Amino acid sequence: MRILKQAGVTPWPRLFQNLRASRETELMARFPGKDVSSWLGNSVPVAMRHHAMATEASFLEACDPKVRPFLTDKMLLESPEAITKVEKAEAIRKFKKTAVASAVAFQSYLVPLNRCHQMKKPPFRSAKRGFL
Repeated sequence: MRILKQAGVTPWPRLFQNLRASRETELMARFPGKDVSSWLGNSVPVAMRHHAMATEASFLEACDPKVRPFLTDKMLLESPEAITKVEKAEAIRKFKKTAVASAVAFQSYLVPLNRCHQMKKPPFRSAKRGFL
């Protein structure tokens, strides 16, 4: 801390906690949460509640029309009021026709169709309740 003050640099609050949380998030994107939690010495619920973070990159990927091909450019760019009920119904019909009929596939589409561009952070709930 003395060195930072002498250098005129603002100290980063909770430096090691933030570094640990960032690294745990990176590892969880690649490896199973159980393994990562074991390596870092905590449990999955603790990791999900205190360390794991939703990343902007994964959220933007979920909003990508290539990932969600049933969304039109208008739905991603226009305000929610500009999207008609017919357009929403058509998007949902295309989704039901093309999506894999499983709970996992369905949960990845739970973000409202026209809200991807408006949200600053992805919706997140604690480990007890799970992700949206």
